[in-house]
Amino acid sequence: MYKWSHDGVDYLQLGNWSDAANGSWIPDGAGTSVVERGSFYASKDFWDPVGGRRILWGWAVVAGGVQALPRVVTWHVTLRQLMYAPPKELDQLRGPSPLVELHGVPLSTNGSVTLLGLNPSFVNSSFVNNSSFVNPSMGNASELVVRFSLPPTPGRFGVRVLQASGQSVGVELHVDFVPPKPNSSRFSVEIGSMPCGSDPLASVPPPPASVGAGIETAGRSQVATGRRASRRSSTRPAGSHPADSHPADSHPADSHPAGLHPADSYPADSHPADLPRAATSHVGWPPQPFPRDSLTLLRSDAALELRVFVDAAAATVESFWMGGRVAMTTVAPAGDSARGGVEVFSDVEGVRLLDAVVWPLGDIWVTPQTVVARATEKEAGFNHQE
Repeated sequence: MYKWSHDGVDYLQLGNWSDAANGSWIPDGAGTSVVERGSFYASKDFWDPVGGRRILWGWAVVAGGVQALPRVVTWHVTLRQLMYAPPKELDQLRGPSPLVELHGVPLSTNGSVTLLGLNPSFVNSSFVNNSSFVNPSMGNASELVVRFSLPPTPGRFGVRVLQASGQSVGVELHVDFVPPKPNSSRFSVEIGSMPCGSDPLASVPPPPASVGAGIETAGRSQVATGRRASRRSSTRPAGSHPADSHPADSHPADSHPAGLHPADSYPADSHPADLPRAATSHVGWPPQPFPRDSLTLLRSDAALELRVFVDAAAATVESFWMGGRVAMTTVAPAGDSARGGVEVFSDVEGVRLLDAVVWPLGDIWVTPQTVVARATEKEAGFNHQE
């Protein structure tokens, strides 16, 4: 796996490295991918020999600087693209039970369903914790996992987080869905984020399917901003799929750990010679605070899954689409830290909310005594094996 950064954008490419003579890099033809088009930059990755996986870390571009969620990088064989999904260890930050859990709810055209807020759409059997609706601030550090059925006609649907009752505030994550053409095995839909109540990027054309190195943008000197900033706040969101749910595309046979070489083993200023040089407003520095991207779907995909991690204290909303086919970091508008409402919506007929789960997320920090105790337990286990 060949990785480099240019003008605040991180790129990855798969290929084969030869140690012969001075060494050579041969791309495998899958093309170059942007790690993400949102407020995310300066990522590093490492190989986890215990879990047999490659893990990537990056920075979210917010005031003060925070680290984004770690991502496990895998390869989707059918789509021939890299995937970025949160590691399973983040389950440990979930509360003992969900705040909200809904299944099989039809969404009316131009309607919405409040999952967490002062006026929830469902109060009785649909709510695991009925008291959650009187305290929407619990959504300020939360994980949302939703699955939508795919509509037969074009239209927009999605979720809104950091909402406040009766106000157009928060962050919206949406899909602009267009059904596939007959006999097509795959198709793309446009996804995006925006402040609730407005669409500042509606007139911006969709991003290109692939982007090369050498993006011609201004502000190269700002790339290092935030690298010495503080770590993520104690309300770091986390989580993963419930034990009985899986992304539509994440079958073990379709993916395997990606990356054979550490990113740092290549010169920081080098690029594969065969990559095109292109200019686009969708990537470059500074990153887009409300990004848009293209999401590839397979005709066999029966649903669209979206996972959202909300950290109001860090002013970030991190979303992972279809098991990590697209990752997106969105900066929460100022003032939203006091609002934690969650709702789903649809502007198109025929969308059904197949599943929706909202988890509260706990503190990332542990005491030094806990760290020592865990290390002692592991050492005792190793000695017992010997």
